[in-house]
Amino acid sequence: HGVVDDMMRALEPTDETDAMRELQMPALLHCFSELLDGADTEGAQNLLLERKLISMISPILTAHASPNLHSALAVLRAAASHFIGYRIILFPNQDEPALLEALKLRLRQNSDTRARAGVMHIIAQLCDTEHNAGGGGDGGGGEGDGDGDGGDGGGGDGG
Repeated sequence: HGVVDDMMRALEPTDETDAMRELQMPALLHCFSELLDGADTEGAQNLLLERKLISMISPILTAHASPNLHSALAVLRAAASHFIGYRIILFPNQDEPALLEALKLRLRQNSDTRARAGVMHIIAQLCDTEHNAGGGGDGGGGEGDGDGDGGDGGGGDGG
């Protein structure tokens, strides 16, 4: 688990500009989206609840302009494929970021077609997760992994 700890530390904001960190950020975010795509319920809860991954990437998602926006949207889409991610995105607690308004704003005001498509992909994933959870399950077993079969990431093409 030391690798995931190192990855989470790399997401922590710093006061200084680090060119190498900025170059690595898209790959780091891609790793998180892949981890979530393949995660079971326990793994998703670890990343999303215990490690607060969505909170860690929310500054990228809410920034006016970010070179890492598309990668962060991919992480959020992967999070939305799990019921716990669905819940955090749509019904955040006090200590979780309210991202829904930022996503709506990106749809309405962003001229970046790729970012708008990313937001629409997240919305579609949220709908799929809602459907697979039977309208709001208990967060266990019935969440989707993004491939529409209600599975936990095993088999299929992973997408």
